[in-house]
Amino acid sequence: MVTEERVRELERRIRLLTALYESAKAEKLRLASLIVAQRLAGEEYLTKPLDSKEQLAERIRSDLRTKGVSLDLNELMERLPSNYSLLVEGPAGVGKAEYCLSLAKHYLPNGCSIVWVTTDASPDEVKEAAKKADLDLDKYEEKTFVFVDGFSGSTQRKYPKGIWVDAVNLTDLSIAVGQAVEAVGKPARIVFNSISTLFLHNPPEPVLRFFRVLTTRVKSEYGFVIFVLHSGMLDEALVNAMRSLVDGVIEMSFDEQLNRRFRVHHMRGVRVDTKWVGYEVTERGFELKPG
Repeated sequence: MVTEERVRELERRIRLLTALYESAKAEKLRLASLIVAQRLAGEEYLTKPLDSKEQLAERIRSDLRTKGVSLDLNELMERLPSNYSLLVEGPAGVGKAEYCLSLAKHYLPNGCSIVWVTTDASPDEVKEAAKKADLDLDKYEEKTFVFVDGFSGSTQRKYPKGIWVDAVNLTDLSIAVGQAVEAVGKPARIVFNSISTLFLHNPPEPVLRFFRVLTTRVKSEYGFVIFVLHSGMLDEALVNAMRSLVDGVIEMSFDEQLNRRFRVHHMRGVRVDTKWVGYEVTERGFELKPG
């Protein structure tokens, strides 16, 4: 039998969770964080006096941080050490480049320097994709943003800005990355899209050695690097070797219904939630599914 007291208690809990949801939504918390926040909204929150929704939202944020739960992807990236290496894996078309652009969209307005090594697409194609995601790279190019163009060597048209390099020559590519970092200033965040292309023109051993040396150099001298890897192209033992050389791995994939999903496989020194989270790739780029 449900008593009136129980009904009032449930109504109060519903009102509180409604306030929680509205506050969290106003603070632009992501789906995973909302689920955690709702789980946190137990007796502890029901028995503590609250002056406002804002106070509730701040309490949730504080508890989430204490428990090591990231509120969104940008905040997760901000929690990473300044000298760090990541590998982003996923099949073709899953949205790896869009994800990297979403990070650039966060970093550049905050004064961060970015070196974008492109081997899979021309700089013009990258800039066009960035514009669709409301990121105007022209504002930052040759200031805090520079391309290392390893793509145009296979075409008749070279990009007039940035640093051109024949990506087949791994020594020249390493030198070009260093020159680009000097151009935008240290510390720099390096996006390498993609490391997979190098395996099409070189034996695995030299590429793996290049990968190891560049990862070490970036962490010790440059700052931060995120490598894009197309899954299904390489032997599993080689992929595992690359995973062992970086600090963190992010996986992106399609489920059986071809819905896109995203998860952090691991990040050294950072507590993360490894559950899969849905996302979409739209004309505006990479977007986690809201709710």
